[in-house]
Amino acid sequence: METASTQLKPTGNQRKQDREKSEVKQTLPLSSSVTKVREYTVPGVGSVSHISLGKSGRLWVSDGNGNLVQTDLQGNQLQKIKTSGRDEGYHTVTQDGDLIYTDRYNKVINRITPDNIITELIKTGDWEPLSIHSSHINGDILVG
Repeated sequence: METASTQLKPTGNQRKQDREKSEVKQTLPLSSSVTKVREYTVPGVGSVSHISLGKSGRLWVSDGNGNLVQTDLQGNQLQKIKTSGRDEGYHTVTQDGDLIYTDRYNKVINRITPDNIITELIKTGDWEPLSIHSSHINGDILVG
């Protein structure tokens, strides 16, 4: 996948506006209590770092050792993949129900379809993809 980009230089006024915007502190109200809805034990995962919810209530869970595990809602392991991921949010589920995850060492983004077929989706070129998000609003994929 080839992309072209142009870097635009901000004007003095734009830089001033950007600084003013960044100085505004936005706060969200926090709840004073937490209610546990469900708790899952995921075999094959040490300390959970990231969770993605797939279709049909299946969970994708990862830990800091590169283990990416798919489970059902009863905690039964359905699939386990060894990845180059660590503590970052390196996987997400798309609108179509595919899991996509970053492979930082091979500099690619892989896709796993609901029928468990793994394919290379995007080559990132010179940079290592660390985190990923799929918008459920418009389907955009954001990679950091």
